[in-house]
Amino acid sequence: MYLIGPRYYDLYLQLLKLILPIAITITTIIILIVTIVSGAEKEPIFTIIGDLIERVISGIINAVIQVVFWLTLVLAVVERAEHSTSQRPLALNFEEWTPDDLRESQERPHISEDKKIPRSQIFGSLIWTAIWTTVYFNADKLLGIYQEGQRGGLECTTPVFNQAFRQRLEDMFGGTSALNWLADRQRSCGREYFFGC
Repeated sequence: MYLIGPRYYDLYLQLLKLILPIAITITTIIILIVTIVSGAEKEPIFTIIGDLIERVISGIINAVIQVVFWLTLVLAVVERAEHSTSQRPLALNFEEWTPDDLRESQERPHISEDKKIPRSQIFGSLIWTAIWTTVYFNADKLLGIYQEGQRGGLECTTPVFNQAFRQRLEDMFGGTSALNWLADRQRSCGREYFFGC
């Protein structure tokens, strides 16, 4: 008995190769932005750089562990839920792989240049998402009423947002939206498992 059987193993490796670099890049960008936004209060530059390197390495290790765990769990559940008797490996589009997939065919031409999404747009949207995520999670430190501080700088005396309330809303709506998505997916597939659609 396999955790990831031969039918899903190639798909598993392809998804790991696809998801891991994205997760590592996003984790590194978010850690860098959070470190820059949070700032350091009169610490030596070597301490700041050492802490940053430590956070990046631990964040990358955490991201890799999370991606491998969740991808393994999802594909193990999908494999056990599938009722197909075929043992042919699956491609990224969840269709059975055949040697004909290696050939260039006229039925599946390459995407034209005018329809391709530029890489700058992809990375720009990832960075924009990372910036707004940082602002969202640090809203109580960034947005508020600032007054002259005792050390000559500005200090946030009254934050606009209450992080404890934000966390409760996030937990409530995050769980609700995930359950709604699963229910909608199940209804759209009929009696099939929602992974198989």
